[in-house]
Amino acid sequence: QYCFLGLKDIDLGYAGSFTAQAPIHRSLAELSTGSAVTVKHQNKAIVITTNDTIIAVLSKQAQLQWQNKIDSIQSARIIAMVIRYQTDSDAEYQSRYKVEQWEVPVIEIEYQTREQNNTPAHNQYGSIGEV
Repeated sequence: QYCFLGLKDIDLGYAGSFTAQAPIHRSLAELSTGSAVTVKHQNKAIVITTNDTIIAVLSKQAQLQWQNKIDSIQSARIIAMVIRYQTDSDAEYQSRYKVEQWEVPVIEIEYQTREQNNTPAHNQYGSIGEV
């Protein structure tokens, strides 16, 4: 089975909270469509990594959906990179960001189906969130 981790599934401000010199921005810039990434538990979060660098964190809702399903993931790859701007956020949150723009990955997940409706929820397009 395949599904997407779209913009509603990713903490959109995560990469923006790092300075321009932080490794996350270099790692995001090196990714392209088809690049393999890893989805895993780290501390109390579910993160997406490449070469041991965290490039994204799942949203709270997506973490609830995936917290017991991480082991079912067979592969994860980039299907798109979206540019996020500091001004895309509400004014009250903009001061948290250390860069004016950053990239947010959209991920395709291949996972093994589990019995008894224990698979991630899907919308009409076969994805968890919106792209």
